[in-house]
Amino acid sequence: MNKVICSSFFFGESVTQYANMKKKNINSHNEVYIKTVVCLFSSIRFFDKKSKLIFFVNDTRKLQSIKEGYYIGILEKLEVEVIEVPSQYVDTSKRWAGSMFIFDIIDFIVKTNENLEHDNQGYYFLDTDVIFLNDFETAINIIEKYDWAGYAQFSEFGRSNCWLENFHGIDFKTTSSPNNEISLPYGGEFLYLRSTTMIPFYNKFKTIFEEQCNFYFTEEHYYTSILNSKEFIEKKGLNINSFFKRAIRANRCLDDQYLWAGHFPGEKDYKLKYLFKYLEKNNFVYSPVKAKNILGVSTFVNEYDVKSVGKIIKGLARRINTVGR
Repeated sequence: MNKVICSSFFFGESVTQYANMKKKNINSHNEVYIKTVVCLFSSIRFFDKKSKLIFFVNDTRKLQSIKEGYYIGILEKLEVEVIEVPSQYVDTSKRWAGSMFIFDIIDFIVKTNENLEHDNQGYYFLDTDVIFLNDFETAINIIEKYDWAGYAQFSEFGRSNCWLENFHGIDFKTTSSPNNEISLPYGGEFLYLRSTTMIPFYNKFKTIFEEQCNFYFTEEHYYTSILNSKEFIEKKGLNINSFFKRAIRANRCLDDQYLWAGHFPGEKDYKLKYLFKYLEKNNFVYSPVKAKNILGVSTFVNEYDVKSVGKIIKGLARRINTVGR
């Protein structure tokens, strides 16, 4: 199956349109996000030389205006296609407005690909602040056996449905939606859709959007309702938590057997900024070892020198024996 790996950014007009805005200047804010995009695609391209990579934006002129096209040049070097898509679903009066841009992208894919249901492709939609940490062939081979896959936010909202009381300000128990029997909240950092699943997913979104557009305001609200709906529960779906982690304080142990990527919210203007500086000095050639050092994560035990670890253990054993005497 062919892979299409996508990320996106919605250029807003004001800093008030971003719930997590820390920059006072909208241009500085935009550049911070575009740097994370470069980090994401650099990490993907290191492990995958062949897949189609796409960066969707709502305004290519604004992307071109950042440092006179500097970042577009980097994306071209990484063989990332930049596509402009107009928006009909982003309501800039709401918090996290740009998160709804993903549905404009899916609308674009559905309407511009006449053979979508037969093209045998897997579409991966990723947040800009995702970094690939290890080879992902094993994980991909598993994921592509399914119709859809998403990231279930266990750590953020607890394992006992306490998230229902506050999922980004939404109390699902008060909604009149027929989809209020929800068991898992799904995050916006990752979504996989088989091409044959894209149209049913989009049609389900449109139905829920008509009912709840005044109530839901992020892509995560819609992902959660769609993927927990009867139509999608009956499809072959996968929670990718064994392959992917949101790297927050409550979830820092990135040691899953096949872990290949992590989401780093809150690090856009901190650790990811340092990763970008490293990439810039290294001609945008990614190093997973360096990235893990900068991001402060470790994944597989086998990334260490086994012989060295063995010597350390033997040395400690000798010291313990000496003290015991």
